[in-house]
Amino acid sequence: VVWLLEHTEDGALGLVLNRPTDTPIEDPLPEWASLASDPGVLFAGGPVARGAAICLARSPEPEESEGFTPIVDDIGTVDLARSPESIGVPLSGVRVFLGYAGWGAEQLEQEIEAGAWLTAVHSTSDLLTPKPDLLWRKVLRRQQGPARMLALYPSAPMLN
Repeated sequence: VVWLLEHTEDGALGLVLNRPTDTPIEDPLPEWASLASDPGVLFAGGPVARGAAICLARSPEPEESEGFTPIVDDIGTVDLARSPESIGVPLSGVRVFLGYAGWGAEQLEQEIEAGAWLTAVHSTSDLLTPKPDLLWRKVLRRQQGPARMLALYPSAPMLN
């Protein structure tokens, strides 16, 4: 499940939401561990720039500050170079993604047209879901038409 953070004429950037790693957030980022949303691990955000980190967080006061940039509803990106106390808004959940999914100009549009991707109705609850392993089916069940049926497919059809 990929959430697009940016889509312009130059390309698109998104985060894979359902790929948790085994690395607890406290290993590389101990000062952020108490704010981590469940499960409190790092996520593989995509194959591009795996050494880069993108942090999403929920804030009850989602106003732009030097450390927080709102993206949708009460969710925004957070500057991990700052301490949690210096973000400028209160945070109630944090998720850190290593790497991101990226596409060049018109690449994503061509892949969607070729049928390589399904587009889906979103919910901000997807961004910090405590059960990322169930997210794919949850998103599909929310859809209309044939995409909804995919939620019923076995995870390994060849073993069926």
